[in-house]
Amino acid sequence: MAALDQKSPNVLLQSLCCRITGKSEAEVAHQFQYAVRVVGSNYAPTIERDEFLVSEKIKKELLKQRREGDAALFSELHRKLQTQGVLKHRWSVLYLLLSLCEDPRKPSRVGILVITPQREDER
Repeated sequence: MAALDQKSPNVLLQSLCCRITGKSEAEVAHQFQYAVRVVGSNYAPTIERDEFLVSEKIKKELLKQRREGDAALFSELHRKLQTQGVLKHRWSVLYLLLSLCEDPRKPSRVGILVITPQREDER
């Protein structure tokens, strides 16, 4: 039963928040609550609901930050994600990542994180 709990959407989303921010579960409580609201909401965001546009915005920001390698890695990971039918709402996940990485002090500037899969020896 414990293995099932570790695969629940809430547990996975909280783990994602911890991984993105590099903080503990207790420290990401606010971000986790926000993430749950974003993923479960139907509100119309300021960004058009288009996966291609959101992914292009992420790549453009990485290039502006002179992170060409990360932009290429993001592009490759996004392409792989598109070919697998694992997620129904890829746009929502991309938008969530974009939202979580926003710097609250600079509303027009977005910091992007590219998360690479864990290697077997890191687990």
